[in-house]
Amino acid sequence: MKPSGITADTTMITTDSTALISDTETSPIFGEILKIIGRVNKADIKHVDNAYKENCKIFITNDRNDIISKKEKLQELTGMKFFHSDDLIAIEQCIKSMFN
Repeated sequence: MKPSGITADTTMITTDSTALISDTETSPIFGEILKIIGRVNKADIKHVDNAYKENCKIFITNDRNDIISKKEKLQELTGMKFFHSDDLIAIEQCIKSMFN
């Protein structure tokens, strides 16, 4: 999988990194994720986009402000279920439901 939209100012690029900025790809829904989460939250946008590209079913975060507060729109767009890391019972129930 190619990372989502790495730029020269990102902290994901280090001097010993072999990743090329030209090798990055965003998903077809990257722009919609950006609109929902907000342009200033670049790392959050890339995390959600990468999870979508990897076909993740669940996204667990402790970010209530930028992600969890917008989880309904993100779930509708991505098909992933979004949970706060404190919601252990809901996470467990979701995982169990995937295997039933």
